[in-house]
Amino acid sequence: MRDVHTKEKEMTYRIAIIGVTGYAGKYLETLRALIRNQRIRITAAVVINPDEAASELQFLRQIGTTVYSDYQEMLASQAANIDLCIIPTGIAWHKRMTVEALSHGLNVLVEKPIAATLQDVRDMAEAEKASSGFVAVGFQDIYQSSVQNLKQQILNGVIGKPVHIKSKCLWPRRSSYFLRNDWAGRLHNGNDLVLDSPANNAMAHFINLNLFLCGSNFASSSRVAELSAEIYRVQKIQSFDMFCFKARLASGVKLSFWGSHSNHQLIEPEIIIEGDQGTASWNSLGEVIIKGSTQSSSKVGAWDENEHDGRLAMLEAVLRRIHDPKQFVCTIDLAKEHTRLVNALHDYFPIVELDHRHLTKNQDDDDSMVEIRGLHHDLSSGFQRNKMFSELGLEWSQGTETISLHDYDHFKGRLIPCS
Repeated sequence: MRDVHTKEKEMTYRIAIIGVTGYAGKYLETLRALIRNQRIRITAAVVINPDEAASELQFLRQIGTTVYSDYQEMLASQAANIDLCIIPTGIAWHKRMTVEALSHGLNVLVEKPIAATLQDVRDMAEAEKASSGFVAVGFQDIYQSSVQNLKQQILNGVIGKPVHIKSKCLWPRRSSYFLRNDWAGRLHNGNDLVLDSPANNAMAHFINLNLFLCGSNFASSSRVAELSAEIYRVQKIQSFDMFCFKARLASGVKLSFWGSHSNHQLIEPEIIIEGDQGTASWNSLGEVIIKGSTQSSSKVGAWDENEHDGRLAMLEAVLRRIHDPKQFVCTIDLAKEHTRLVNALHDYFPIVELDHRHLTKNQDDDDSMVEIRGLHHDLSSGFQRNKMFSELGLEWSQGTETISLHDYDHFKGRLIPCS
């Protein structure tokens, strides 16, 4: 009898994708590579903006894709011809589209974050349980071999017992970033919750990795037990664009994070895990360096050629999962702890809007960037000294209390303004 890997290699998987422009366009580009390798064919696609997607439509028609303007119509018509439905849409659409696809028995790859609220995540988990399909979540960095190797090394005790994990990221974003669609930088879009922010979008990958790397076994993420956070609004948006937090995980490990979009200078994402017998670090190039009790310094992994595009590594893993239930993917359970943390940020910590006297505005081709004076230095200092902005004594900062999240399992929306 042939094994699942032999069968998988002979398959050309039938893919449906909902959306082809914006961030979905990056998925489409990765799918093109898999088409060239005869790994997939795009059976169906949903395009709701044909005027903006002329080149994408031309490509889809050339390869024989059936194009729809409504995702429900596509799912009802094409379910029997789909092995995997990809949902790289806005946050507010993740739950409804995933649940609908699962109701047709389809496997789903949904873009991160998994959903806006814990309630949505529970609905998706129930739908998955009732379906013959599975859900994988598009936290692409978790699919890196370097991340998975690091997790296994930590579980094997290479740095002893983890004590503290911390991250920093300065990713500049100009005003156009918050104007690219109708939900960027928003807490809600009409009646739909979005909770967009760097913590729930661009930097969500790294928060998710922090929780994953501290999980008690390979297939688990750690749960936040206590949280103190500072969240700030610099841009003209509903949500926040800068934050820092300190947390205590259920395991006792301390977790700290500093992130911002409102800055001119770039600091690429970095994660440092401190153990009682050593340290390990990971950066956005996928480089891992371990300084453990049995080795002075060892570089134990980075992306290989096939992982240079994180989406390609992710899609390959999800395709393998179709015929191999043991294949690792980012499951609903792995993704939900990130949503829980983000929900708690919005439920317990008010957004502080910074006064213009602390800001500078740079203009370039009518696409402005507003930034906090000295943030590059202050954020780096906070990271090095493990101090939140208020603990550094910064004039614009506001401290907060530590909140217990022991029983927190439902987003209340207590600080969200009405639409």
